[in-house]
Amino acid sequence: MFDTGENLMNINKKYLVEIVREEIQNVIKEADKYWMGSINDKDDFGAPIVDIFIDGKTNQSGAWGIMSPESFRKYGTGLGTGKGQKYQKQPDGKWKKIEGESEKFNEHKEKQTY
Repeated sequence: MFDTGENLMNINKKYLVEIVREEIQNVIKEADKYWMGSINDKDDFGAPIVDIFIDGKTNQSGAWGIMSPESFRKYGTGLGTGKGQKYQKQPDGKWKKIEGESEKFNEHKEKQTY
């Protein structure tokens, strides 16, 4: 029997869906590695931010804040899921996450499907 192209279209659709899923996962993984907002020259405690900052929970009633390493030593509660993430300024001016997620959290995220 002559193929009208319907089977080929179904195969192409499945292939395209897989490509799109893969690309979405790559974008999410990459976006999760970088700070998406702007950062001031000083942290929430008035200390200068130069090339590293921590977005984390403080010992000040559990509030979260943007902290320089100096402020983090005084007010931070730790790094990891539910505690904080450390970012470093890159040559292109973006802030890359360099510390702060537990391996268990990363494993869970990799198993998610979108």
